[in-house]
Order: sequence, then structure tokens, then C-alpha cells
Amino acid sequence: MEITQKEKDTFRLKAKNVVVELARKVTIRGKSDGFVIDEPGEYEIEGVSVFAYRLGESGRAYLLQCEGVRVLFIPEYEQEMSEACVDELGVVDVLIFIRSEAKLMVKLVEAVEPSYVLPAANDSQDSFVKTYERGSRAMASLVVSATSLPSELTEVIVLNR
Repeated sequence: MEITQKEKDTFRLKAKNVVVELARKVTIRGKSDGFVIDEPGEYEIEGVSVFAYRLGESGRAYLLQCEGVRVLFIPEYEQEMSEACVDELGVVDVLIFIRSEAKLMVKLVEAVEPSYVLPAANDSQDSFVKTYERGSRAMASLVVSATSLPSELTEVIVLNR
């Protein structure tokens, strides 16, 4: 699967037979015109499993599983996730977020221990990279598979648009 950042607030996951757009909502395109997910629930579309959670009053978190890789996408992270919710997520391979207060996101990263963190290119990204204090690596895209995930440390990837 290849992950790119299309626009300031939009990521794209491209797998063999499907494209997933991550913005305020999740849109899955394969053989169909597209299926939009913006409400909590469990979905299975074009071979992609999606678990959509409500965070606080209006926030959302989406856990996607595609080609054996588990991606947690959070458009806006404004309230700490409960320990029960973190436990329910299970393994997270890639964490993608658009906006968050840096210290709050660092706590989440430490709780879910993803292999990769991809912050959107905005003020939240700069603040997160500074607060996380482990540096980052710039790339045009991230190609990831279930067999290529690093097993040791979380790596922050800054995608170039």
C-alpha cells in the first residue's frame, strides 16, 4: 500500500484494487463510484475493513485494515482517548492525523505505539515533531506492507505534497 498526502488536509491510500481518501470523512473507491464513511460503525467495502468511532462530541477516529496493514486515521484529535478505546483499537501500524494539540497526540502515540506516524503538513505537524523529540524523515510517499513494518521504534514520516 502506498500512502501520500494529496492536499493539506487529505491523505490517499492506494492498494491493489482500491483507493482510500482520508479527509474529514473516509471515501473508498474501487469498482464502485465511492463509498463515504462519516458515521460510527463497522464497514467492509472493496476489501477494506473500517471501524469508525466517535471521539467526544463531534470527533471521529477511523481504524482501517487493508492488505494486512492497520491504519488509524484521526481528522481532529481534541480530547484524550480513553484507555478502553485504545485497548479496543489493538495493533496500530500507521497513525495519520490532520489536527491535534501536540502533547495530546504524543500521549496517543505512546499509548498505541504505531510503527509510523504521519502528521498532515500544517501547524500541528511542526508542533508535534518538536514535542515528540525523535525527529522525522521527509518522503514523497510511504510504501508499507504487513511484512515491511519496523518492529522497534515509532518513526515519524513527513510527506511532501
